[in-house]
Amino acid sequence: MIPSSAPSLVALSLLAFALPAQTLVRDLAPANSQRSSNPSNIVDLNGVAIFAATTAHGAELWRSDGTIAGTTMLKDINPGFQGSVPSKLTVAGGYVFFTATLPGLGQELWRTDGTPAGTILLRDIYVGVGGGAPNELVALGNHVYFPAYDGSTGTELWRSDGTPAGTGLWYDIVPGTTGSSPAYMAVGGGYLFFSAYTQPNGTELWRSDGTLAGTVMVRDLNPGTSHTTFSSAMVGVGNGVYFTANDGQGAGYELHYSDGTFANTRLVKDIVPGAGSSYAYYMAPFGNRVLFQIDDMTGAGAEPWVSDGTAAGTFRLADLLPGAGSSSPYNFCQASPTRAVFSATNGVTGYELYVTDGTIAGTSLLLDLYPGGAGSSPDGIRRAFGGAVFSATTPGAGNELWFTDGTVAGTRMIADVVAGSPSSSPTNMAPVGTRVFCNAYSPLFGYELHVSDGTQAGTRFVNDLAPPTGDSSPQWFTPTNNGVVFFANDGSNSGMWRSDGTGAGTFQLTFAGQTSNYLYELTSLNGIAYATGYAGNFGYELLRTDGTQAGSSVLDVWAGVNSSSPSNLAPANGKVWFSAYAQGTGPEPHVTDGTLAGTVFLGDIYPGSSGSSPQYFSASGPSRVVFRTYSATYGDEPWVSDGTAAGTQLLLDIYPGASGSNSSNFLGVGNLTYFVATSPTTGRELWVTDGTAANTRVVADLNPGAGGSSPEQLVRLQNGTVLFVAWLSGAGYEILRTNGTAAGTVLVGEVIPGGGSATIQELVAVGNRAFFAVDDGVTGRELWTTDGASVTRVRDLYPGPANGVVAGTLRARPNSNTVIFAGSDGVDGLQIWTSDGTAANTRMAGKIGPWAGSGAVELGGFVEAGNDTWFVCDDGVTGKEPWRISSSGVVATTSIYGSGCYGTGFIVPAISAIGLPQLGNSSFGFGLANAAQNAFAALNVSFTASNIYIYGSCRLLLGQPVITCPGTLTSGTGTAAFPLAIPNNPSFAGVTLNGQWLVFDPNGSLFGFASLSNGLNVVMGN
Repeated sequence: MIPSSAPSLVALSLLAFALPAQTLVRDLAPANSQRSSNPSNIVDLNGVAIFAATTAHGAELWRSDGTIAGTTMLKDINPGFQGSVPSKLTVAGGYVFFTATLPGLGQELWRTDGTPAGTILLRDIYVGVGGGAPNELVALGNHVYFPAYDGSTGTELWRSDGTPAGTGLWYDIVPGTTGSSPAYMAVGGGYLFFSAYTQPNGTELWRSDGTLAGTVMVRDLNPGTSHTTFSSAMVGVGNGVYFTANDGQGAGYELHYSDGTFANTRLVKDIVPGAGSSYAYYMAPFGNRVLFQIDDMTGAGAEPWVSDGTAAGTFRLADLLPGAGSSSPYNFCQASPTRAVFSATNGVTGYELYVTDGTIAGTSLLLDLYPGGAGSSPDGIRRAFGGAVFSATTPGAGNELWFTDGTVAGTRMIADVVAGSPSSSPTNMAPVGTRVFCNAYSPLFGYELHVSDGTQAGTRFVNDLAPPTGDSSPQWFTPTNNGVVFFANDGSNSGMWRSDGTGAGTFQLTFAGQTSNYLYELTSLNGIAYATGYAGNFGYELLRTDGTQAGSSVLDVWAGVNSSSPSNLAPANGKVWFSAYAQGTGPEPHVTDGTLAGTVFLGDIYPGSSGSSPQYFSASGPSRVVFRTYSATYGDEPWVSDGTAAGTQLLLDIYPGASGSNSSNFLGVGNLTYFVATSPTTGRELWVTDGTAANTRVVADLNPGAGGSSPEQLVRLQNGTVLFVAWLSGAGYEILRTNGTAAGTVLVGEVIPGGGSATIQELVAVGNRAFFAVDDGVTGRELWTTDGASVTRVRDLYPGPANGVVAGTLRARPNSNTVIFAGSDGVDGLQIWTSDGTAANTRMAGKIGPWAGSGAVELGGFVEAGNDTWFVCDDGVTGKEPWRISSSGVVATTSIYGSGCYGTGFIVPAISAIGLPQLGNSSFGFGLANAAQNAFAALNVSFTASNIYIYGSCRLLLGQPVITCPGTLTSGTGTAAFPLAIPNNPSFAGVTLNGQWLVFDPNGSLFGFASLSNGLNVVMGN
C-alpha cells in the first residue's frame, strides 16, 4: 500500500461528481487465465523507460521508472481494446518519436515527452485513412528524419523537432509528385546518410548535416542515370557509414564506405572478385571499424570479418567452423573499447559466446556456457553496464540474463529470475539510465516488464501490466416490472440474470430448475421479459419472467423435450410475435399473450422442415402486424396477420414469382408500416402499407428504374416524420425524410456534398431530432444530428481526422431527450458521452479507468430502463461486466470485486459493507471478516479501482493515491469494522470509494507478514 492521510469527508465532498455516477453493478465472473503484455521497443527517455505493451487496451505506449506506481500507460491513443500499435520508437531532443495507428487517421507520426499531455500527434502527413507514417526514423541532433509521402510531393525527406509546427517536408529532392524515395538511413560521422533517387543520377548515396545547404548527393557511384543498388541497412560508425551496394562497375554487391566526402566514398574491397557478390550481414560498429558476417566463396563458409574501410584492413577474423561449413556469426556487439562479442558455432559446442579484439589471433570462443553440443545460444546482445548483456541458456538455470565485459572472468549470469531450470527467456533488453529493462517470463504473470541493475538482488519483476480478468459479457439488458434481466456467464453458467442495480440484488434466475439457459434473444412487453433459452427437459423454448424467481416460467411452445427454438421475438399490438418450430414444421409464425393457452400457431406457410422463417414483425395499426416470410410460390414477401391463423395471409406479391421482394426494415408509424422492398420496375425502394393489399405502395422511386435507392435505417420522429438513409444520384448515400408521399420524400442534407457517399451509422430518433455517427472525410467519425430539415455535426469530439464516436454504440435515451454513446476526445481514453444535440451539452458522464488517460477497454450495449441506463463495460480491472447509470439521482450501491490473498489457515480476509452508503446514513462502514484473530488491520481506500500485482498472489485493488485509515484490532473471531458516516449532503451523491483491508498476519502471503482482502466498490447516493 502507498499510504496517505486518513480520509476526510470534507475532502471527499470536493471530489463529488455533478454528473450521474457510472457504477459497476456486480463483478460476476472471476479472473481467469493470465495474459502477457510482452513489452517491446524499449527506449531511454531521461532515465525512464518508454515502450510498447499489449494489455486489455491493445498495444499502446507505456512508461516505467522501475516502480509499480511509476509504471503506467502513457495514453490510450486508439481508445478501447484495439490498440494503436506504437512502433519505431526513436529518441531525439527530449522526445520519443514513434508511429501509431488510429481509425480514420491511419498510421502517422507521434511523439511523447513522457507525460500523457505531452503524447501528441505531430502531423497527419497523408490525410485520410491510409496514413503517411514513415518506415524509418533516424535521430540527428534534436531532430528525427524520415521518408514520408503526403500524396502530393512523392516520397521525400521529412523531419521533426517534436512540435507540430516543426514537423514537415525537409527537402523536396525531386520536385513534383515523383519523389526521391529516401531509404537505408543511418547516422555516422555527424551526418545523416541515405539513398535517394534523382533523374540525372539515379539512386545514389546522399548525406545531410542538418542544413538544407548541407544536404547533398555524396557521390554518383554508378555514373549517369543508372542506379547504385543498396542491399541492406547502412551502419554508422564513429567517422562514417558502411553499406553493401552494387555500384554497377562489375564488382557485384560488396562492402562500401563513406565519411560524407566524395573522395572517401568508395568500394572497400571486392571480397568475391569479379561479378560475384559477398553480401555483408549483421554489420555492427566496433570503434571506427565494422564487424559483419560474410561468405567470401573461398570454401570457408559464412564467418566473422572486420573492416577499417581499407582493402588491407578488411579480412576474415577466423574460420571458426573449419572447411565449407559456416559458423554463422551474428549479434556482434562491442563490450569494451578493445573487445567485441558475438554468437557463433564451431560445430562442436553449439552456438556460444565468442570474443574478438579485431585481430585473427584475438578471435576465439570466450566461454562454453552450455557444455556439449546443445549450445547456450547467446542472443539479444546489447551494450550495458560498461559491457554487454545477453540471454543465454545453461544447465540448471535455463535461459536467463547474463553480462560480459569480453573476458572469461567478467562473464556471469546476472540473475536466475525463474529459479532453477525453468527460463525467464529475457528479450528486448534495453539500457535505461543505469539499469536495463527487458521483457521476461514469470510463471505467475507471463511475459512482463523486468528491470535489472546488474545484480541478482537488483533484478526484479516490475509490474503485471496485463492482469487476468474475467468477463461475464452481459448482453440484452431488458427491463421488467422488477428490475432488469440480461444474459451473462459467471464462469460456471450461461443464463439469465436479474438485477435491481445493487450487488446483493443481482442474481441468476432459473427456469425449470436449470441455471444454464444459453439465451440467444431477449425482448420485453408490458414489464414482462421474453427470451429464447434452454430449459432442462423442455429444450430450447420461450422463457418468461417479471424479474422475480417466482414470476419466471417456461412457455413450452412445442410440448415435450423437443425444442421450438423461438427466434425473431418482437412485441407488437400487446403480444409477442416470433418464429418457432412445431411438430411437422420448420420455423413458422407464432404469437403469444404470455400464456401457453394464448400462444397461437399462425400457419404452416412453407410446409416441410425448412419453414418460412418469418422475421421483422411490426405493427400496422392496432389490429394488424406485417412481417416478412418465405413461401415456395412467392419467395420472400410481406405478409400480414391479425393474430389468428385464418387472418394470416400474403400482403402483396411485390416481386412476382418465386424470387421475392426481400422486404425488410419494417417500421410502424401510427396506422401505417414503412418498409423496404425490391420490385422489377422500381428496384429497391421505400414502401408503405396500412396492412391491406390495396393500400400497399411504393412511396417514391428515388432512383428511377430498376436500380433503386436501397433505403435503410428507418426511424420515426415524434412529429411523425420518417427519416432514412438512401442513395441518390448526384448525392450518394445521405439522409432523406418522407411523409409517405413521393412529393414529401426529399433529401434532408448532405454530409459529403456532391456525389460522395457518407457512411451513416446508427440513425436513432429522440423526440423531434435524430442522431447518427458519420465520417465526413475531414473530422473522422463524429456525432451528427438532424431535425429533418438539415444535417449538422454536433461536435468534433476527437479533434482532427481521428474518430470520436465508437461505431455500434449510439443509443437513444427518450426519458432525457438525449443520446448516449462510447467515444473519446483523445485525452481521457474511451468514456461514456451524452448529448442533447448541442456542442455545449455533449459531454462525458463521469470517467472510467484506473489512471488518467486510460479510459475503458470496452463500452456498449446501452439500454434505458426506467430512470437508469444499463450497459456493458470493461474498465480494465474487472473485465466485461454489467454497469449502470442512474439518471434520477445517484443510487447508493456497493459491489465486491477482485481477489485477496490469504493469511493464517490459508483463509482470505473478506471485506463487506455495513449498511448502504445512503446520504445521511451515519451507521455506514467497511466490515472485515475471516482475518487473523487479534491482529492489527488497516482499511485502505481510493477513488479508483486497479488490479496491480504486489507479491505472490497478492494484488492491490486500489488506484493511486491510496489513503490509509487509522488502524484497528480484529476480534477473537477475526472481524473488524471501520465506520464512515455519510453526511446528508447532496454534494456527496456520486462520490465513489474503493476499499481494501490490510491485515498484519505472521502467516500472511504478503511478504510473509500480512494478508489482503478483496475489494469493495462504494457509491454514495440516495
